[in-house]
Amino acid sequence: MMTCPKWLKGNARARAIFRKVVKHLAESGGGENVDAEQVAIYAHATAKYEELSEWLDTHGSLVTNDKGVLQRHPRAILAARFFQTMKDQAKALGIDRANRLKGKEKRGTLGKTTDKLGRLRKIG
Repeated sequence: MMTCPKWLKGNARARAIFRKVVKHLAESGGGENVDAEQVAIYAHATAKYEELSEWLDTHGSLVTNDKGVLQRHPRAILAARFFQTMKDQAKALGIDRANRLKGKEKRGTLGKTTDKLGRLRKIG
């Protein structure tokens, strides 16, 4: 079983995501060649993206600069960067939506797909 890196221990949400991903990888048999640091980077980026998204939902993603021009809030820029990191790491780990569904689909009525890890964060 993978051990959570020390640098991630101060972030409870990231640790929870780390544990959920490690569990998913173990259950799906996809964790043999996965590095704990890579999972931690994904977990950290996901937690930060969630945190920034909540803030932006409350406060808005646009600000007016000193010249009166509307621009993206710096937190919106950071959220976009964390989202990209999250997407890149999910793909590298094989846990992005496309990889999770490949060959592991459960079809219900009307062709809807069940995806357990998708409840964590839909990416892609």
